[in-house]
Amino acid sequence: MKSSARSRQLLVAAKRYQAVIRNGSNSLVQEGAVGVRISIVQGTPVGTIVYQENHTATTNLNGLLTLEVGMGTAVVGSFPSIPWENGPYYIQSEVDPTGGSNYSITTTSQLLAVPYALHAKTSSDAARIKTLIYTGF
Repeated sequence: MKSSARSRQLLVAAKRYQAVIRNGSNSLVQEGAVGVRISIVQGTPVGTIVYQENHTATTNLNGLLTLEVGMGTAVVGSFPSIPWENGPYYIQSEVDPTGGSNYSITTTSQLLAVPYALHAKTSSDAARIKTLIYTGF
C-alpha cells in the first residue's frame, strides 16, 4: 500500500515552468506579483489551443517565476485530457508583469520529450503506470 501511495504522488499531471520576468524597462520584476496565461498549442506555434490556464504568481529576488502547468485555473480544456500522442505541441506563455491580465510579453516554444518519457513509452510497466494515472489504483 505504501508503494502505491508513493506512485500516485509521483504521477501528478503537471509540468514545472520557470521564467525570468522583466518589465517594459527591461528591469527584473523582483518579488512581485505577475499574471500569467499558459497555453498548450497543437500542431504549429500558432495552431489550435487545446489547453489554457491562468496563474497569479510571485517572482523571487532574482525575478524567477516558478509555476506548475496543469495546476492553474483552467480556461480551455483539461490538462490530463491533452492527447499527447497527437503532437507536436508548443507551450505559449503570456505575462503581465504588473500582476493583472493585460498580457504584454509572449513566448512560444516546442515541447520536447524528456528521456524518462521516451523510456516509459516502451517500459514493461507502461500499462500499470497508465492505470495509476487514470484511476489512481
